[in-house]
Amino acid sequence: VGRALDTACGKGRNALYLASLGFEVDAVDIAAPALELARKAAQGRGLTVNWIEADLDQHPLPAEMYDLITTSFFINRNLVPRLKDALKPGGLVLHEHHYVTDRDVGGPKDRHFRMRPNELLHLFLDFRVRFYWEGLEEERGRLIAVARMVAQKQPASEEPLPQSDAS
Repeated sequence: VGRALDTACGKGRNALYLASLGFEVDAVDIAAPALELARKAAQGRGLTVNWIEADLDQHPLPAEMYDLITTSFFINRNLVPRLKDALKPGGLVLHEHHYVTDRDVGGPKDRHFRMRPNELLHLFLDFRVRFYWEGLEEERGRLIAVARMVAQKQPASEEPLPQSDAS
């Protein structure tokens, strides 16, 4: 199937799912207690995941290693270029995060820990965006504002589309 990276994996929900699909998974998080819970869940399900306790600000990511990178409800705008570099040409990034809204929603209260509307889309405009959605949905009885995206890194052989001349 391929190799996947789950960033800020927490208790490993996405990493475990990807491993169950047959991916070789590296899962990174700074929180040792969450990783310990994830390890136990993997053992209980007979799954193999490479759990990595690290701060993503310092953790090196190998170039063009991953076929798939997932990030759920974690924001580190400075990490995005490194994630792009770690993705193989043709690889996919799946990202979901809270975004800023005037509605009373669950999630982080500090606007710094939320994306602006369409920010996620703009961070990956150099990729081929396969799916993008942002809106309000209910989660565990609470309204949340979430943006979701699937984007694909362009293979190196593909030339960019020509720019139109607006005269």
